[in-house]
Amino acid sequence: MCGITGYISSSAHILVSDFYRAHRLIRHRGPDDEGFVMLNQGRQFHSYRGDETIDHFRKLPHLLTESTTNFIFGHRRLSILDITSKGHQPFLSDDGNYVITYNGEVYNYKNLRDELECKGYHFHSDSDTEVVLYSYVEWGKGCFAKFNGMWALAIYDKKKDEIILSRDRFGIKPLYYTITGNGSFCFGSELKFIRALDTSLDVINKNVVRNYLQSCFLNNTEETFFCNIKELEPAHLLILSKGRIEIEKYWSFTPQQTITDINEAVERFSLLFEDSVKQYIQSDVEVGALLSGGLDSNLIVGVMSKLGCKPQCFSAVFEDERFSEKKYIDKSVQYYNLNAHYIYPNPTDFLKDSYDMMYHMEEPFRSLSAYSGFYIYKYMQMQTASVKVVLNGQGADELFGGYTNDYFVFFAELLLQGRISKFFREVHLFSKRRRIPFSLICRHILRACLFNNNFPEHCLSGITKTPLREYLRYEDRNSMAFGIEARVPFLDYRIVEFALSLSTSLKIDNFINKRIERISAAGTVVDYIINREDKMGFVSPQEMWQQTDLKRAFDEVFLTKKLSAITSMPIDPLLKEYDNYCSGKNENWGKIWRIYCLYKWEEML
Repeated sequence: MCGITGYISSSAHILVSDFYRAHRLIRHRGPDDEGFVMLNQGRQFHSYRGDETIDHFRKLPHLLTESTTNFIFGHRRLSILDITSKGHQPFLSDDGNYVITYNGEVYNYKNLRDELECKGYHFHSDSDTEVVLYSYVEWGKGCFAKFNGMWALAIYDKKKDEIILSRDRFGIKPLYYTITGNGSFCFGSELKFIRALDTSLDVINKNVVRNYLQSCFLNNTEETFFCNIKELEPAHLLILSKGRIEIEKYWSFTPQQTITDINEAVERFSLLFEDSVKQYIQSDVEVGALLSGGLDSNLIVGVMSKLGCKPQCFSAVFEDERFSEKKYIDKSVQYYNLNAHYIYPNPTDFLKDSYDMMYHMEEPFRSLSAYSGFYIYKYMQMQTASVKVVLNGQGADELFGGYTNDYFVFFAELLLQGRISKFFREVHLFSKRRRIPFSLICRHILRACLFNNNFPEHCLSGITKTPLREYLRYEDRNSMAFGIEARVPFLDYRIVEFALSLSTSLKIDNFINKRIERISAAGTVVDYIINREDKMGFVSPQEMWQQTDLKRAFDEVFLTKKLSAITSMPIDPLLKEYDNYCSGKNENWGKIWRIYCLYKWEEML
């Protein structure tokens, strides 16, 4: 995995030293190598090295031998596939008409390479980068629909004099862009690169701040916490041509419940998922896995083991058993005979890590659940440096009905279909098993009837909107902060399209959710995990921490004049929120956290 940067202008030149200074801010994304390509006045590409370019390219001129430029692509490399010098980027086509800077993994690149070789293309490396570029050369912007994987990339097509940016279907890899004050276009894997190039872009987007504080809607549109910096949305490409920007969507899917037979569904899912994991463990470095006590990560580890890849596993657990899944993880460790690492996030270390985490997150975040991931990857870098790739279970809950709210949409669908007896039977089972009053369930069902009564469309929204897009941002920032690549095999687009074609009863029925996944896991995952009915999720004892270990830190912000440093929102209502929280009038600890996080973020800017 890598980091990409770029600056393009028809007239305004940038100091190369300024570009390099900003580029180095994303060093953590690719600590193994760096490279640069500039376009000279004769419209010829020239490659340059930086201070940390690998020795093979030391004869290249250093980019600081140039004073200014109006076209430069930069790249930081984390070596995963073809870890030789042949994977160096930015990568130039043999004919000198195309250059790419690319962050990602296209898992079906070997199949694409075979197809391209049949068309007469020749390859010089075993890297997917070369395949991605020549896929564009052969199929144009239609190539992106052929890719199965995660990516954020920029290609310059000299023939058309166009810049093409593309991002994977679900936003696993980040990509930001802006038009600067002098009319130049720049892009990067992280906000910090763009902000460092033009500090005038540090204008806080108050609409995004307001949504964050009130409803925690994040990463749902192209807007970021900065007014003038945009995020290229998932499944979109951007074309910059003759100073004009056009944005197109290259992938969409209309959910239709075409798969109704449970045996067919189980067989198809089992084959698809095994093939996905097989592709996702392709690597020239060691592959590990994040392991919780839930079905999704256990199925990944089980299939990895079946394929002969016995991973080191990493689990966040807590001393307080109310928040810890250790007893479930212990069962899995014994079942698979795993090399397991238990990591204990705690409030003391959070206070030490909070600035670094905020720096890498770049924008305020929902809760301290994200810190568990940060703490795991920090441990991995310090204790198990050999593991550079990990698989995790992001996306499965959204696809197969893993959240409590999915039940309410299911109930609403039954009600609106007129299946009254089935409706009451399912609601009764749910109320009994979850110990939730019928009246409260009805309120949620009413909301689902009004806003989200179609289960397939609900699942599609869960995949393409928040909170998954938000969780994927956390995953990317946490892992890349420590030079580790996180892969998500449930978000293989073939599995997504399959899951969105399932009838609702194959996901939830007789109170049991994730039916297809549970049945497919038999014989691969320990029954103790398959039969779990409770769901803990990626949680932390945050509410308790805020009232104990973190209270002094919160008081320092809320009970002094520090909060007045917030410029994006009126202060008095925020102070009142905290007063009510401390006096017990308001138990919304999540909002208190968001106010605190907003302050710490603004303090860092």
